[in-house]
Amino acid sequence: MVSRRKAVSADDLQDFIEGRLSKERRIEVEAYLQSHPTEARRVEALREQAGRLRRLGSEMLVEPVPSQFLDILKRLKN
Repeated sequence: MVSRRKAVSADDLQDFIEGRLSKERRIEVEAYLQSHPTEARRVEALREQAGRLRRLGSEMLVEPVPSQFLDILKRLKN
């Protein structure tokens, strides 16, 4: 039985970068990237950028909320 691979779309590449693909689709996208080195380099750069943004976001989540923002929230609550 001959298997027909679905074309790799921009959405597939974004889902690959974010780790949202099924195992089967991830394997197909990886095969596509192996045969398209320019696209593979672009995707790798985007993966690195996404990782840096996630780390930056996680660092911000542990910072205390500035007191002036807390004061505003208290005023809005009353």
